Amino acid sequence: MFKGLFPPKIFPKGITLWLDLGFTGVDKDYPNASVMMPKKKPRGKELTDEEKANNN
Repeated sequence: MFKGLFPPKIFPKGITLWLDLGFTGVDKDYPNASVMMPKKKPRGKELTDEEKANNN
């Protein structure tokens, strides 16, 4: 669905995409984009302050 709305061939260079884990692999389809995904909390542990800051 994402590729249908935003075809890779016409996607502008230098764009940063903040996507959730449902879009894993989109970085291969959009090599010109910087893809950022949030860090998932490990089971039974907490995220570090740095990981939390990077997720925002």
